[in-house]
Amino acid sequence: YAVPEPYLSRFADTSIVPDGEDNQDFFVAYEKEFFPRLFVERWTPANIDQLAILHRVYLSGLAYIDSLVDTLLTSLKNAGQLDNTFIIITSDRGEGFGEHKRVLHGGPPHREQNHVPLIVIPPPGMNIEPARASTPIELIDILPTLNEIFELNDANVRHGQSLKPLLMNHEG
Repeated sequence: YAVPEPYLSRFADTSIVPDGEDNQDFFVAYEKEFFPRLFVERWTPANIDQLAILHRVYLSGLAYIDSLVDTLLTSLKNAGQLDNTFIIITSDRGEGFGEHKRVLHGGPPHREQNHVPLIVIPPPGMNIEPARASTPIELIDILPTLNEIFELNDANVRHGQSLKPLLMNHEG
């Protein structure tokens, strides 16, 4: 929740920050105070309003991460390395913001927590086409996929399955 400007104010309502206080410091303290209290007080109308405020800070954080990915890709392109770099972008988990009366993560898995991006940007010439998986896949499949694509034959890979057929546009 320590989102820098100008990203913080893209979604978060910075008008609630007292005059003279740093926006970023305010929302970090807000989050540190809110979540422990929520687990004691549960779902009061005030807590639901505060959770909505933090959800908007979270969205600001996503905008910030998007800008970092753009900076990375632009840097690779400017350095002449984008065309020989295999890029995977993913996340370990999502966050709940009141759906199923749950916040953050933990407890029974729901879509808010386990539906994460898996974006593969291969270099040109690898015969990998844009695709959208129609069946659930798991992050544990990334390493077996890379092992098969790059023919690494790592004997230590024991879990997951290769997504190469999906990436090579041969999904059955």
